[in-house]
Amino acid sequence: MGTRVYILGAGSSIGHSGGVFPSITGFFACAKEFDLYSDKEFRDLAVYIKQEMGDNIYVSRKEIDIEKVMTHIEIDLEKRASPKLLAIRQQLLDLIQRVLIAADKQTAPKNGEYDLLVLRLQSRDTIITFNWDLLLDERLNRGPILQNYYLRSKEHEKYRTGHYFQFLLDFTGLGEKTWHGAFVREPYSDWNPSTGYYLKVHGSIDWYFCSNESCRFFRKVFPVLDLDKIYYCSECHEPLERLLIPPVLNKGYHQYPLIRRIWNLASKEVSSAEKLIIWGYSMPPTDYYSSWLLRQCRKNPPKKLIIINPSVKSKRNTVATGFVRRFYELFRGKIEKGSISLFETFSDYHKDLDILNKYDIGPLKDAYAGI
Repeated sequence: MGTRVYILGAGSSIGHSGGVFPSITGFFACAKEFDLYSDKEFRDLAVYIKQEMGDNIYVSRKEIDIEKVMTHIEIDLEKRASPKLLAIRQQLLDLIQRVLIAADKQTAPKNGEYDLLVLRLQSRDTIITFNWDLLLDERLNRGPILQNYYLRSKEHEKYRTGHYFQFLLDFTGLGEKTWHGAFVREPYSDWNPSTGYYLKVHGSIDWYFCSNESCRFFRKVFPVLDLDKIYYCSECHEPLERLLIPPVLNKGYHQYPLIRRIWNLASKEVSSAEKLIIWGYSMPPTDYYSSWLLRQCRKNPPKKLIIINPSVKSKRNTVATGFVRRFYELFRGKIEKGSISLFETFSDYHKDLDILNKYDIGPLKDAYAGI
């Protein structure tokens, strides 16, 4: 079947949730819809956005890009790291987390598009996601795996496998407490891993880390199960911080060892993919790091490129408009247009594969095998 790499943007979580989850410009509108402003807890954040960007998060009908807000705050913190600015950043992180948790509670628990993805997922497949939320994590058994992480009984063996469990072993502080993390791996010259990866390149609302530079757990990441609690480092006993970074801020990729490692791995996987499935990601012109990541395909182009987004039409031979042209330009001269398939939803893609698997339609089936 070949190596498949899935690249997921906000549109994938929006599609899975039936439109409940916000786009990157819809967080503040969702916060108002979910009544998260009622306790005035985000007053300093609202004042900052009003002063710096001219937007009123309580009444404005204008869409506000939360990634731009994060970037403005981080740049201001580089210039003047005042306690008030740190508190404003904390309010923004709290707002992001609460919006995503509230949206999760309103999302159907089963039979969404992420369930179809998990159904298709093979052990060697890799998922690279730009999303902060936990919708896909939960479909990959995040809850049971974290809850039973330290249990060794046979009853829980079924949770000690799969992409999420491998993520814990390979990337987190929890994995360093196991035999898996106790040995130094040998250098390599050829990239040929035996398993796929689950890579959240912009962090996650359940990732916490120690920011104390003198602590031996400095910047070790620990996914937590209960997001309503305050967590402390078990070594230095200082409060842990959430690891979320905006995609347009360069420093975040190198400031955190885990994020840097994830991006390096993502680059390896993208450049070795035989099938590249881009779902719900529109490749905005200002997202240079993500554009760089996708350009790694040009070194060793995939045989198939599948783009899944509501903005495309699923009919064959339809001329793509808008952002789809950006993908055509990105892979110009490397991937034939006939090897690029467009789908409006993951369900459409899933059904298309089912039809090809159900009926023996000769060369056409061979042409689409494994896409």
